[in-house]
Amino acid sequence: YSPEMGIYISSDPIGLAGNNPTLYGYVRDINTWLDEFGLLTYNTMPSIPDHQKHHIIPQQLRYHDVIAKAGFNIHDESNIKYLPTKAGVNSNPKLPIHNGSHPIYTNQVKMDLDRVSVRAAQDARLGKVWKASDYQAEIDSIINKYNILLDQGLIKCK
Repeated sequence: YSPEMGIYISSDPIGLAGNNPTLYGYVRDINTWLDEFGLLTYNTMPSIPDHQKHHIIPQQLRYHDVIAKAGFNIHDESNIKYLPTKAGVNSNPKLPIHNGSHPIYTNQVKMDLDRVSVRAAQDARLGKVWKASDYQAEIDSIINKYNILLDQGLIKCK
């Protein structure tokens, strides 16, 4: 890839570009993907053709006590991932297809949040009261876990 020219300067030898019929492909302006000031949220993130914005920790869990105690905005950019709406439109063929709600996935994430609640309650009984930053660290860990699972195609949005 040549950033000066904004194009690939060699073909895609192992076919990761999603069956691109041309020898050379163009990329979007990646500078538009940066959020220098951290102001992007679900509602202000741009749309990408053939993709949906997916809440890694689903919106249905926005009132979970872990989310509330962290003061976490469920629409925060860190909790959003673009997922394809059909096969062959993303350079990562392992990403699951996203189309609306996904109760099985939501339940899996809820179980992870529930485990955090149990650990926090156990710590409280031992005299260690969690701060918002402790809850946020757990949320960050859950987001990271599901990002990896989604990227590797190890979890589906069902």
